[in-house]
Amino acid sequence: MNLKTLTQWIRQQTTLQGLALAVAGVAGAHFGLGEALSDTLVLAAIPLLIPDNTAAQHEMATLATASIHELAKTKTAGPAATVAAAAMQEAEAKKPG
Repeated sequence: MNLKTLTQWIRQQTTLQGLALAVAGVAGAHFGLGEALSDTLVLAAIPLLIPDNTAAQHEMATLATASIHELAKTKTAGPAATVAAAAMQEAEAKKPG
């Protein structure tokens, strides 16, 4: 990807909205907004940043959920962290292969 293509991608409204949601979710997890809400913000950003419905979206969703969980776990310890951790373990158990 060259600089011109990257610049065009960043200037798109959907990319800017996706970046704003992702930054808000990460900042929210860091400052104690709550894991569930932070995770929702970051997961909502993925289709805006990766527009085609491929395996990349699934992998980013898995990575984002695990990352937000770890970030929130270091800042807050509440029922949302427990629910998200259980959901992540259940999703990994159902994953084929």
